[in-house]
Amino acid sequence: MGPTTQKVAQATMPIFPHKPVNISRTDDGFSLLEMLVVLAIMGLMLSLVGARLSQTLDSARFARTSQANLAKITDFRAEALLKRKALFVISPTTTKLEVRNIPRDSLRLFPFDDSFDVKGDIIKISPSGLCSGGRITVKNKTGRKAVYDLEPPNCTPKRVATP
Repeated sequence: MGPTTQKVAQATMPIFPHKPVNISRTDDGFSLLEMLVVLAIMGLMLSLVGARLSQTLDSARFARTSQANLAKITDFRAEALLKRKALFVISPTTTKLEVRNIPRDSLRLFPFDDSFDVKGDIIKISPSGLCSGGRITVKNKTGRKAVYDLEPPNCTPKRVATP
């Protein structure tokens, strides 16, 4: 056989030449130390987010429970209408001196359970169901506090911003 030319050599070369695979590359992927640092940072972030999320859920639960209890004042309005008699909604901290001229069967407690401390004005509901309005302060056992204005004539609760 004679000398091979470049054209013949190119014609006999495979289309997909075989490239050797180097298995022991040191520049690919992350090192163990880098992975540990990233996992530590992610753990710190999750702990901060988890604590904040817990506070947010507690705050939302407190607000929802407070407003649900305040909405029960509409039951007192309905009772006043049905019985055609004035009702007075008081807090557990109302003194006997403040209610000395009000018949006992006309007194109603703010509709909160024992897990709340409630202080506020005496709210009068007329026989026609109209509300005099007033302000109440609600505080739970963990120290969360909210102030509500009960706006006349329907005793609509509006939360007041507190510092």
